[in-house]
Amino acid sequence: MRRFLLLVALCLAVALSGVTLTVRQDGMGDYTEIQSAIDASADGDTVLAWPGRYFENVILNGHNITLASRELTTGDESYIHSTIIDGDYQNSCIRICDDEDDVSIRGFTLTRGSGCPFYDGNITGGGGVFIMGDGHVSLINCQVKNNYATGGGGIRVFYSDITLSGVSIHDNYADEIIGGIMFDDEIESIVFDPDNRCSIYNNWGGPPDILCNNIDECDVVLDTFTVAQPRHYFANYSWWRSEYANHNPYSFDILNGYIEPVNHDLYVAPWGDDNSDGLTPQTPLKTIALALHLIASDSENPKTVHLAEGVFNLQDGDAYYIVSLKRYVNLVGSGQETSIIDANGRHKTAIIVRSQGDSTLQDFCLQGAVSQSNASSFSCYQSQNVIFRNVTSRNNISGNYTGHHFQYGENVLYENLHILDNFTDYWYAGMEFEGKNVTFDGCLFAGNVAGDNTGGGPCSALKCEYVEGDLIVRNCVFRDNVA
Repeated sequence: MRRFLLLVALCLAVALSGVTLTVRQDGMGDYTEIQSAIDASADGDTVLAWPGRYFENVILNGHNITLASRELTTGDESYIHSTIIDGDYQNSCIRICDDEDDVSIRGFTLTRGSGCPFYDGNITGGGGVFIMGDGHVSLINCQVKNNYATGGGGIRVFYSDITLSGVSIHDNYADEIIGGIMFDDEIESIVFDPDNRCSIYNNWGGPPDILCNNIDECDVVLDTFTVAQPRHYFANYSWWRSEYANHNPYSFDILNGYIEPVNHDLYVAPWGDDNSDGLTPQTPLKTIALALHLIASDSENPKTVHLAEGVFNLQDGDAYYIVSLKRYVNLVGSGQETSIIDANGRHKTAIIVRSQGDSTLQDFCLQGAVSQSNASSFSCYQSQNVIFRNVTSRNNISGNYTGHHFQYGENVLYENLHILDNFTDYWYAGMEFEGKNVTFDGCLFAGNVAGDNTGGGPCSALKCEYVEGDLIVRNCVFRDNVA
C-alpha cells in the first residue's frame, strides 16, 4: 500500500510540474480530442481526459508527458471504465514509438485496437498499446481488453523499460502469437507492482497470455493469471539470440487462477456448447482453443482433445481462436477428411505449436488461412517429439511458408501428411522444415504453387534447410507442384 501511495504522489508531482491540458468532448475543456492535446503538449505536461468514448489511435510523438483520465486526480476507479480510448480496429489504441524518455499512461480502458503495422507492414503488434523505443513507460490502472494483433494482442513492448501497476489485460486476441502481452528483445527492466497488482487472464493466441522473447529476467507479480501455476503454455519464452537459448526468465507470484485445469480428456464438436463440461462425446465443448486452455498438461498422464466430425470455424465475431497446442496434449480428429479446421479466410496462423512438444496431431484437415506476410497456416517453433499423422493442410494462401512451417524442430515424424493446393506470392508454397531428426513417411505434396509475384519461387513442395541428424523421406509423392 505504501508503494502505491508513493506512486500516486509521484504521478501528482509530475502533473504539477507542467501544464495540465484538459480534454472534454462537450467542448468545455482545452481540447475535444486527446491527440490534439498531446500535439500541443510539452515535456512534463499532463493531458487529462474527461469521461467519454474517444475513437482515436493516439500517438505520443516523442512527448514526455502523463496521459490520464480523472482517476489520476480523484482516485475514483469508475473513471477507468468511463474513459475509453476505442481504436475502432484501425491501429493500436496508443502508440509510443519515438524513444520517449518518460511516459505515463493512467486510468483508461483501451479497447478495439488492431495493432501497429511494422516489419513488412503486414505484421501488427500491440492492439491496445504498442511500445518501441529506449525510454521508460509506466502503465497504471488501465483496462486493456478486446484488442487484437498479429503478436501482443493487448500490449507489445520492444526495447523500452516498462512498469505495470494495476493494469488488467484480458480477453485480447492474436492471430499468431500472444493474445495478452509480449516483451520483445533485451528489455532491461520489466516491473510488475507488487502492491497495486496487475491481472493477465483469458487472452487467446499461440500461446495465450505472456511471452518473453530474448529477455533475461521477468518477475511476474499478479493478482490473477489464467492459471495459478503457469507452465510454458500460458507463460511462454523464446529466443532468436543464442545467448538466450533455453533460458527461462520467469519467476511468479500469483494470488488467483482464473480457471482450474481439467485433468481429463476433452471432447469438442462444431455443435457443442462452451458452457458444457466437455468430458464426454455427448457433452462436447464448441471451441478447440477453449479445450486446450482447460486441459491439464501432465507428463505422467498425457491427455487428448478429441475432435468430432464437422467443420470447426476459428472465427467467431471479432474474435479469432487460434489452435495452440500444449505439451503432453494430443489433438485427434475423426478423420483426415471428416474433421475440418477452417480459418475462414482470416489472416495469419491457424494452428501453432510453439515451444511445446511430446504431442501427436492426427486425423484432421486444416484449410482456409490467408496471410500477406511470412506466416504459415500451420506454424511450429522450438518444439520436440511431435508426430503428425493423417493430417492435411490445403487451400491456404500466404507470402511465405504457406502450408506448414517448422523452425527449430527436433525428433519430428510426418506420416501420411498431405500438403495440397497451397499458394504463395513469393517463396515456399508447401512446407519448410528446419531442425534435427525428421522423417517424412508416405506423404503427398501436390498442387502447390510458389512465386507468382517473383516470376518463380525456389520451392513449391518441400524445403528442408539446416537439418542436423537424420533427414528421411520415404514413400512420398510429389505431383503437379509449380515454382
